[in-house]
Amino acid sequence: MPKASFNLDKRPIRVVIVNDQAEVRSRLGAGLVAHQRLNLIGEAEGGEEALQLCGLVQPDVALVGLDMAPMDGVATTTAIRQRWPAIHVLVLASQPGDARQQSALEAGAKACLFDGASIDEVVEAIVEAFMGSQTKEEVTVKPAHSAVQELEWAARVQAGILPDKTPILRGWDFAARLEPARETSGDFFDFIPLANDKWGFVIGDVTDKGLGAAVFMALTSSLIRTYAIRYPTLPALAISSINERILTDTRGSMYVTVFFGVLEPDTGRLRYVNAGHNPPLLLSQLKGKPVDRLGTTGMALGMEAGGTWQQKIARLTAGDLLLLYTDGITEAQNRGGAFFGEQRLLDVLRRKKERPAREVLESVLAEVDTFTGGDARQDDVALVVMARRG
Repeated sequence: MPKASFNLDKRPIRVVIVNDQAEVRSRLGAGLVAHQRLNLIGEAEGGEEALQLCGLVQPDVALVGLDMAPMDGVATTTAIRQRWPAIHVLVLASQPGDARQQSALEAGAKACLFDGASIDEVVEAIVEAFMGSQTKEEVTVKPAHSAVQELEWAARVQAGILPDKTPILRGWDFAARLEPARETSGDFFDFIPLANDKWGFVIGDVTDKGLGAAVFMALTSSLIRTYAIRYPTLPALAISSINERILTDTRGSMYVTVFFGVLEPDTGRLRYVNAGHNPPLLLSQLKGKPVDRLGTTGMALGMEAGGTWQQKIARLTAGDLLLLYTDGITEAQNRGGAFFGEQRLLDVLRRKKERPAREVLESVLAEVDTFTGGDARQDDVALVVMARRG
């Protein structure tokens, strides 16, 4: 079977969940990430938070709880539709016959559903709201039954989660790549627009392989987006909240290493948390510290409850280069069993530091391929190159 492609013919439908009931958000979130045409990009606990979220991520569809307080679903629907007419709103009511359902429809909601509706019913309503009933049958996703179909489905889910382009910021140059070793990947990266022109940069690695790791990656990525937006200046608090949600929602044995940084493009300041991930490499123009390793500030996510993470600060000045990567790079082996290692990686970065970010990325991958003799990758590879040029 060919390696999964992460370019979809059709753009995924971007969805946010707005509900003050954690169990409703959890159930809907877990169900929506399992559909290839949907991309769950955030959650909000109330109406005011929903408006901030919609302003930041501009979803296609918002699932809004009717019974929220103090700003209920009708008021939230009204505000969303007035500010962003292109966002389709679906209202979820906990009780049938609620008179506010008609008010929500009059405020611009496309449809009213019940909190207990099946995931298939919710997905169908989302697709119909976004695409229209004439094309619904074309894009509705049915569960896969064979192993091959399941892998293809998982690859499409991941394709809808990964960003399709890097940020465009004055004075900065970015490049990113994910190369799965198999059809699906436990590695991922993300770029998250935040309040006050900040940006979140994420790279992660689920410590397992196969379909389960792909689903776990999808859940983690969605949670990171949600809490990054909720705590745009406090990555340590975001990571702590994500850890608790992972442990609550999965009750499994997987865990994930994550590097999450919040960049202020104008100043170059990067607030970051490293949850057990390979230390990103910062090549600096400053004398006396040509290489800075942004080491771990806490354990991987999903290992135990009540964990704490230290938040640190790095600063990128003009000419600096930062590489985020997963261990598929440094742990790549040649036919003699030797590892590529950090030193070879640093050698490439030093030679190519002044070149465009995409060339730096391509050079790293080419060097790894040469080292391994062109053999098939044994592990997933994810890379993010951040270069400050002015």
